[in-house]
Amino acid sequence: MSETGKVLLAVALFSLVFMLIEPLNAAALFVTYILLQVTGWYLQLKLNHRFLKL
Repeated sequence: MSETGKVLLAVALFSLVFMLIEPLNAAALFVTYILLQVTGWYLQLKLNHRFLKL
């Protein structure tokens, strides 16, 4: 899936969450999303660095 497709999927899913989940804490949702993104980037960098040492 292309990067554009991933962004469009994220926008669509965020839209669904905002429409379907009634008591929603938007700040908690976005902080969690950003934390998951940063964690994924960090783990990719650590794994790439680990395999470069082999």
